[in-house]
Amino acid sequence: MDASIAISQTRPSADAVNRLYDLVGWNASGLRTVAKTQKALDLSLCTVTAKFGDKFVGFGRIIGDAYTAQILDLMTHPDYRRQGIASSVLDELLRYAKGKFLGIYLIDGSSIEGFYEKHNFILANPETDKLMNLTEDV
Repeated sequence: MDASIAISQTRPSADAVNRLYDLVGWNASGLRTVAKTQKALDLSLCTVTAKFGDKFVGFGRIIGDAYTAQILDLMTHPDYRRQGIASSVLDELLRYAKGKFLGIYLIDGSSIEGFYEKHNFILANPETDKLMNLTEDV
C-alpha cells in the first residue's frame, strides 16, 4: 500500500460515504440517502477510513451485538484500487474486533476471487451463498 494512504478508525461524514457509494456503483437505486447513511454510521460499532491526503479513498464498517459482528461496506475509490487499501481497511476492522466477538461474518459481493480467503474467511456454504465466516479466533 502507498505509504501516503492513512488508515484510521475515524467516523467519516455521511455525505463522504454516499459519494463513495456512488463512485463504486452501490447507489444505483438512489435509496442510499445522507440521512439513512448517517443512521447506519451511528449504529456502527466501528468505522475505518482510508485517506490519501484529504481525499476519502476507502471505507469499511462493523455492525453487531455482544456476540457477533458483520463487516459491511468495504469499498475503495475506483482510482485507488489495487493498492492494498481494502486489505488495510479490513485488517484495521479485524484489529478492532479481535477478542470481542464469538463470530465475524460478511457477505462477499466483491467478485474478487480469493480476497476474503487471504484474510482467513471461508464460505459458510459454498454451494448456496457468499456468507463467509472468519476461520480464526479474533
